[in-house]
Amino acid sequence: MMLKKTLLIVMNLIESTLDKQLDMMTNHLLDGYEIEYSECIQHWYRMHYPCQIVPKPTDTDIMRLAVKASIIERLVEVLNSPPRNGHQAIPAWCREIKGLKEPFKLQSDRLLEDESLCEAFEKRNIQVAKNFMYFI
Repeated sequence: MMLKKTLLIVMNLIESTLDKQLDMMTNHLLDGYEIEYSECIQHWYRMHYPCQIVPKPTDTDIMRLAVKASIIERLVEVLNSPPRNGHQAIPAWCREIKGLKEPFKLQSDRLLEDESLCEAFEKRNIQVAKNFMYFI
């Protein structure tokens, strides 16, 4: 019984940490703080955080939800690709998050000019370059 209670506490702590990390990444990205955002992604990678247990966000803002789902989906893609070859999975809640009604550019026109777009973001009508987040 004590072990079960301890595991529940640990799981809640991990989920809380992942929720806070995703919230921080979203804030940095929406505020245009690219360096801080990159540092958060690097931290996620170094800590080996499991994407599949990120809890469903409680945000009510459609923009924040779309960005959060897109970040996690893209993070899974990047972490599972060579040379990292991880075993990450997308949480089920990401499939529930709809796209924005109007296109929203998270990167400057200069960076997006003549570039293909990243599918994880584009499907929610958010525009970033195809190679977005390939810096880890």
